[in-house]
Amino acid sequence: MSNQVRNEHSTDLGYTWWSDPAFRHRNNSTVILEPNFSNDIKNLVGSKVVVNVQNGKALYRILNPTGLSIKLYRNKKIAKAFEIDKNGIFASNDNDSIYKSIKVNKYQNVEKELGIKMNENLNANQRKQLTELLTRNRNVFAKDISELGKTSYHYHRIDTGNAPPVQSMPYRQTPQMREETEKHIDIMLKNDIIEESNSPWSSPTVLVRKKKSNIDAKQEYRFAVDYRRLNKCTLRAKFSIPRIDDVFDTVANSKAVIYSVLDLMSGFFQTPLDPETKHKSAFVTHQGIYQFKRMSFGLTNAPMALQMLVTKVLKELNWKVALVYIDDILIFSKNFEEHLKHLQLVFDKLKQANLTLNPTKCHFAKEEVHYLGHILSKNGIKVNPEKHLLCKHTQYLKI
Repeated sequence: MSNQVRNEHSTDLGYTWWSDPAFRHRNNSTVILEPNFSNDIKNLVGSKVVVNVQNGKALYRILNPTGLSIKLYRNKKIAKAFEIDKNGIFASNDNDSIYKSIKVNKYQNVEKELGIKMNENLNANQRKQLTELLTRNRNVFAKDISELGKTSYHYHRIDTGNAPPVQSMPYRQTPQMREETEKHIDIMLKNDIIEESNSPWSSPTVLVRKKKSNIDAKQEYRFAVDYRRLNKCTLRAKFSIPRIDDVFDTVANSKAVIYSVLDLMSGFFQTPLDPETKHKSAFVTHQGIYQFKRMSFGLTNAPMALQMLVTKVLKELNWKVALVYIDDILIFSKNFEEHLKHLQLVFDKLKQANLTLNPTKCHFAKEEVHYLGHILSKNGIKVNPEKHLLCKHTQYLKI
C-alpha cells in the first residue's frame, strides 16, 4: 500500500493504491489481486479482482465492516498479486461456447474423478441427464476416507450388561506387519476414526489380506479387530435384516426395467459410537491402546445397527422405490425419467443424514444388475451363475 487512509464511521474505506516492486517496470500488466491483510488490519475486507497495473500500481477497494475507526499506513500489506494472460480473459457475451465446453468437461471430470459406472447403452441425452444429476450431487460421494460422512441419526451402543472388562495381549506380528498396522492407525487417527485410549477393555488386531486385482498388484491388507471375547459378553440387538425372498418379490412385483445399486463408503465408519460405551471398542497394538470413535467392523451388532440406520434414513422410500440390505441400496424404476427422480430422492435422504457413497462400487441406470448373489433385469430374477460355479466346483470331503 502506498498511501495513508483513515476511516471514522463509513463501512467503505474507498480506493487505495496497491503497489509491488516486482511490477514497477512492467506497464499494462493484468493481475488478480487477492486480499492479504497484515495481522493488525486483518478485520478489513477486500475483493478478489482483476486489475491493470500501471508503473507498478493499481487501485484497490477496501471495506471496513467493524464500524470502528481504522487508520491505514503506508507499506501495509493489503493484497497479493497473481499475473494472468490477457488472452485467457473473455467478454461474457462472447464465451458461450467456452462456458459450454467447461460445463461438459466438468461433468466428464466428475465421472472420471469418481470412477462412476453407468449403463453404456444409454443414449447421449440420457447419459447427459444422468451425469448432470451425479455432478449436482457430488457431495453424496466420498472419493476416499477423508471425505467420509458421519451421521447423527444413530449412536451405536456396546451393551455388555454387568460383564467385567476383557483384556487381551497384542498378537505377534512381523516387522512388515507392524509397519502396515502403523499405516492404518495413522490414517484412522488423521480422519477421526479412532483416538488414543487407556480403556480397561482391549482386543487384539489382525491384518487380513485383500484379494489382488492381478498377480503384479501390490498386496493390500484390511485392518480388523478380533472382538470375539467382547462379542461373547455383548447383549444381542433386536432388529432383523430383510428376508431375501421378500426383497426379490418386491422387485418382481414392481415391473422395474432400470436399476441402480448404491454402496456406502465404509458404512460402519459413518456411524458414531455412543460416548459412554466407546471405550469397550479399544484395541491393543505394539504402539499402545486405541479406541474407535465410530462403529468398527467385527462388533457383533454392527450389521444390524447399520441396517437399522439406513432403513431409518430411507424409511419413506424403502420397499417403494428402494430396498436396503445393510449398506447395499437397490433403486428400481419403470423408466429412465422416473429413475432420475428416484435417485434424487435417495440422494437427498442420504445427504440429510450425512451419509456418503463409494462411487467405484455404485452402478447407475443399468438394465441388469448383480444384487445379493442374483441378477436382476426386466426379464426377471435369476441366480448369479458365478455363484453357482463356486458351489459346483467346491471340493467336498468324502466319508
